[in-house]
Amino acid sequence: MKMTWKLANNLMDSLCCLAISAIISTKDTPYPDPRNLPDEMMKLVENYAREKFQEICGEWEDVFGEKWGIEEPKDN
Repeated sequence: MKMTWKLANNLMDSLCCLAISAIISTKDTPYPDPRNLPDEMMKLVENYAREKFQEICGEWEDVFGEKWGIEEPKDN
């Protein structure tokens, strides 16, 4: 199965945004501004996105019995 680099990148960005939204919308969050998240919180966000991306892709690999391939980004 093939996925464009753009799709993979957009999906990862969206998963990061989901995690950041959860963090900053928590009632008692000490991080009201997503641009100022500390490094350990950004690592949590990145790990979440990576794990969910792999989980989602893995579900489709299980359905079709094929591995995903992500196309190399195209130069503009």
